[in-house]
Amino acid sequence: MAQKSHAGSAFASVALVVLVGFAAIIAIGGSGETLSARVEKAMKVNSTFIELSGADERHVRQGVGSILRDQSSADYGKFRAGITDGGKVIVCGTVNARNGFGGLTGYQIFYGLLTDDVFVPAFIDGPGDSTARKFCDAAKIYI
Repeated sequence: MAQKSHAGSAFASVALVVLVGFAAIIAIGGSGETLSARVEKAMKVNSTFIELSGADERHVRQGVGSILRDQSSADYGKFRAGITDGGKVIVCGTVNARNGFGGLTGYQIFYGLLTDDVFVPAFIDGPGDSTARKFCDAAKIYI
């Protein structure tokens, strides 16, 4: 009998935690604070960055690839990671992949949370969108 993988349920659990966390970030403050200021307050990263292992980078590629239209065309740029004061690993990076028209998008920034064996991308910037960049900058993870 084949063993069941718990990766799907782990991904769903982490995704729920990330979504709840981002909802809490957006709800914090509200008294004229910018989104970046609220994110920085909620997701402070220690002054030292961490190096991702080969396995960590594979998890990031799998997570980002899972939301791309054409994951086989993905070309990943650099990854940068840091640990929040709460011990969460935040990863920012870049990816270039084909869009729905078959053209390459150019390198877009992504932002997300890495757990033991799952990366949950929260944002990937697109044309005219800089949400992921704002979250990375607020966390002091510069791409």
